[in-house]
Amino acid sequence: MNLEEAIENSEFLLVEGGKKQGKLTFTLFCSCKLIDDSSHVVIFSPFPRSLMNKRISIISDFADNELRECLQQIELLCLKENYRELKALYGLEFIANDIEKAIEKVSANIVILHRLDAMFEIQESSDAEWFIETIISIKKRREFKLFITTGMIGDEQSFIHDILENYMDMNLMVKKGNNAREVEVLSSIYPVKEGGYTFCKIDNKLKLTTMEEAKSKEIDYSTSVTKSESCEILLIAREEEFVALNRFIFGGSQLNLSVVSSPVAVATAVMKGPDLIILDTSDSSEIVEISKLISQYGLKSKIISILDKEYVRSTDKLDAAKMGCYDIFSRNFIFEEYIMSIERILDSRFYSSKIENLSLSEKKYGDKIGELCEFLRDLQTQGIYFSLLTAIGDIDIESIETKIRERDVVCKVGNSVIIAFINSRVDTVKRIVDVKFDSLDSFEIEEISDVLNWKSIEEKLCEK
Repeated sequence: MNLEEAIENSEFLLVEGGKKQGKLTFTLFCSCKLIDDSSHVVIFSPFPRSLMNKRISIISDFADNELRECLQQIELLCLKENYRELKALYGLEFIANDIEKAIEKVSANIVILHRLDAMFEIQESSDAEWFIETIISIKKRREFKLFITTGMIGDEQSFIHDILENYMDMNLMVKKGNNAREVEVLSSIYPVKEGGYTFCKIDNKLKLTTMEEAKSKEIDYSTSVTKSESCEILLIAREEEFVALNRFIFGGSQLNLSVVSSPVAVATAVMKGPDLIILDTSDSSEIVEISKLISQYGLKSKIISILDKEYVRSTDKLDAAKMGCYDIFSRNFIFEEYIMSIERILDSRFYSSKIENLSLSEKKYGDKIGELCEFLRDLQTQGIYFSLLTAIGDIDIESIETKIRERDVVCKVGNSVIIAFINSRVDTVKRIVDVKFDSLDSFEIEEISDVLNWKSIEEKLCEK
């Protein structure tokens, strides 16, 4: 059978591809045009709604009339800005429930999980497996066709592919060819006549055709593909703690961090055209001025802004985007969200790759304070961020382990409890404790500190 027939018969399809290669466009094309004219489509993405709306709008501008009409009926579901915080507090159940409610609301017969890989880090493989299995269970109950798109999955994220491989009927790769997008059939439970196809615009219609057929037609398919090649980061900040945090994050990496604060130094540094500008400010006019410099000198710099707010709303993100920001964060941002945004801009897993070989789930220390200290020293040396909680409580260690994440580690010596929260800032740890430890009457917190205070931690904990 041809590829269109195989797609129509398949129930679970995985579509892979590099950044801006056309995965979403192709998947929407399949959903709206190759399946059923009356299809109801739900899209779920870990990316912000503003970004997804922009991408769908760009696709709509390029699409033909039939696809454009279908796009207007799509139900879009995106993670909230404080997703990492909610996940830390409540787990993934609330996301799965929202997806099922959206499917039920429109009686969707097609569901697209766009860029599922961006939702999970290497240390969250068990979360990814639970989430995928839950979606499969929902699929069986609701009877819809499922598309999942991912970026190019390397060795560090092969666990995503391994989980999906157990369920998928077809695996496709979308990539940029010489004149059009090419679709390669990596695997299929249905016999497909050819292994390679072309996805292009012919005679003002989006079409999926064989490569030979496409060569004889006029092709119109172009999207920009960009990649950051350099590693220059400019931090504009006056708060010492935030500067120290970033020096720790980027320390030991291939990225070159420069820090400035005075207005004169800022202008000079911006005009050098760093790949990323991190701006810690309480004044929105600073964002505007830096954006003007970037535009005036034709620079490709991206801006991340840290606002002096406790919570960033959707309207704040939209306002910041209009001023030229790639992303914005509140003062008490979730650490992993911040890292994820930087890694996306630089197209580099400079931080995430550090913990690929750490089997965090196997770190069980019981009362072995010496081994815990060695582990913490290793984290500090490698530049892996953590916060440490010390408390007093007559609580068994098994009870504590049920209240922390798989990645976190705990040690109990006598009446003292020490918990290392990996990739969590002090504010986040306080919120986790408030929610999950509130039922433990005998649990009394002595101190919560982070790795930036390593000398103090080492003296108090490890040099007794």
